[in-house]
Amino acid sequence: MADAGQGSEVHPHWPNFLRGLAIAVLIGGGLLFFYRLARRKENLSSDMRELAQQTRGLIAARDFPAASKRLNLIIDHSMEQLKAGELDSAAEGFQLVREIAALPRKGNLERGGEDTGSDPKPRGSDKPAPGFGFHDQQGVACYFLAVCRYRQMEQRHAAVIASADAKGERKVPPIGETDAIDELIRDGLKATPGDKRLWRLRGILYIVTGRFKSAVEALEEAVAIDPKFAAAYNPLGRAYINVRQFEKAGNAFHTALLLSESNPAEQAAARYNLGEFHTREVRRFQQLNQDTP
Repeated sequence: MADAGQGSEVHPHWPNFLRGLAIAVLIGGGLLFFYRLARRKENLSSDMRELAQQTRGLIAARDFPAASKRLNLIIDHSMEQLKAGELDSAAEGFQLVREIAALPRKGNLERGGEDTGSDPKPRGSDKPAPGFGFHDQQGVACYFLAVCRYRQMEQRHAAVIASADAKGERKVPPIGETDAIDELIRDGLKATPGDKRLWRLRGILYIVTGRFKSAVEALEEAVAIDPKFAAAYNPLGRAYINVRQFEKAGNAFHTALLLSESNPAEQAAARYNLGEFHTREVRRFQQLNQDTP
């Protein structure tokens, strides 16, 4: 009986011990996860830098097909990081591609090539600017690097950007940040002037910074390149509203709704924008009736 009593005194301590052990395992597992994640980032970054070094060597040796394959590998690595939300790592990779893809161009300039630095002409030739090499990769890198920078800006200034379409006093993100993104877009358009995604991103950037007329021009260019580019019509409608072209705004939102059947997010945005647009139109009509004697 004494032994049984002693056993019953020890038994209640077991749940506490098991609870502590479970907590320790969870903490250890979490630390291991973050360690492996950090190591994976470090390895990916190291792989990209090694690929970049190889690519520079291939360009110096004028082996452009092999260099192009290496650039595509860096882009693939960077896309993985972007999809995972690792904006800093993704931006590092796209920046490497941007710098390396311009190397043949720089070589041409040193040999007397010409580069005016001006914006591309809308709906112009699909040929790259003078001296560009690897212009497809250059355009892709500039676009996704601009996307990374824009998302980073969104995270830092979410409240400011959210108010960019509101009435009253307009607030915009710091000019230096938006100008840097616009420069990336401009460089991308020099390389690939027919890239509808770059024109759309430029239009969205101009909406955020309150340059609505320029936003209309950029977004109209995007849909001129591809009239079925559903993702451009919602921001185009918002830009039209801000330049008081209400009929065009309504048409843009309707087009977004029709073209986005396979994209639930775009369709939801189109329905929301149409609802707001019709509400605004009703109020405008009521105001006109009140003002009419």
